[in-house]
Amino acid sequence: MLIAQEASEWFVANREEPLSARKSAEFSHWLKSSPLHIEEYLAVAQLAKELQATRDPTVIVEKLVSEAQLERAIFTAPFDHVAPSRERRHPPRWLPFATAAAIAASALIAYLTWDWQPRSSTPQHYVTAHGQQATYYLADNSILRLNTDTAVVVNYGANERVVEIVQGQAMFEVIHNPKRPFRVAAGSAEVQDLGTAFEVYRQGNTTRVTVVDGQVGVAPSKSLVGRLLAAWNVRVSSGEQVQIVAGVLTRAPEAVDLGRSTAWLRRQIAFERQPLGQVAEEFNRYNLTPIHIETPALRDLKVSGVFAADDTESFIAFLRSLDGVNVEVRQASIDVRAR
Repeated sequence: MLIAQEASEWFVANREEPLSARKSAEFSHWLKSSPLHIEEYLAVAQLAKELQATRDPTVIVEKLVSEAQLERAIFTAPFDHVAPSRERRHPPRWLPFATAAAIAASALIAYLTWDWQPRSSTPQHYVTAHGQQATYYLADNSILRLNTDTAVVVNYGANERVVEIVQGQAMFEVIHNPKRPFRVAAGSAEVQDLGTAFEVYRQGNTTRVTVVDGQVGVAPSKSLVGRLLAAWNVRVSSGEQVQIVAGVLTRAPEAVDLGRSTAWLRRQIAFERQPLGQVAEEFNRYNLTPIHIETPALRDLKVSGVFAADDTESFIAFLRSLDGVNVEVRQASIDVRAR
């Protein structure tokens, strides 16, 4: 068992990067110290080759385990249940090593999975309609959550993973892989994943980046003229947010209430002393009947609350509870004005 584990660890070490002189000497000494080391390392290498040849790595694990059973044993159930042999036998000498190889296979699956990801340059398009939300698992098992009226293009290459937000709001839960960086381009901003979950909202020439967990790097988009002269390239940590307007970082990262910032993931609208005009625009992202704030002074009125994104009736009742506010519900619009 220990030899199989050591063999798998050496195999992974050799694949990740060239060994240093010291490590190379240690590896050579490990191989020469026992013929079993050589056999086990070659077995792991063959296992890796078979894993890369199939889309379902569990097929190989099951094959190894079934081959490791006692003669005449029948593999008919999960690994923890094997049909008993009719006669008592001493296990073959090779059984511990075959079983160890199967266990090593399980350890290698997580590492080798990266090599199975599609490396096509064919872009994948994901779009949500007005009021719609959607969740997708990307090729590397990263999770993409789209809010209403959002369009993104995903392009996974051999050396990097790139997502462009054409419009709208998206949440990313990224499977970190330093060998294939994960970048998000949104208007005049570019976000580099550093092992995290984060949200990007592109609205016109404004891009807002909110980090839910971990950390991201934010910089001007590569497509901007004069990037070499850019004066900012910041890291944003969990619970922080930055805003970029027309390629300009408007302020340093600042702490935000993640519950309110990510309320849309629960299909809610949450606001704390925000202008009524902004709140109405947020409701309009989800509902077919738009809310119009007719009186300019009311647009700046600060309000607080939490509502279901598609519960317009409750929001109308809330507006009518405000002093000096009149609400008229029409077939094509909801008009709000001062009395």
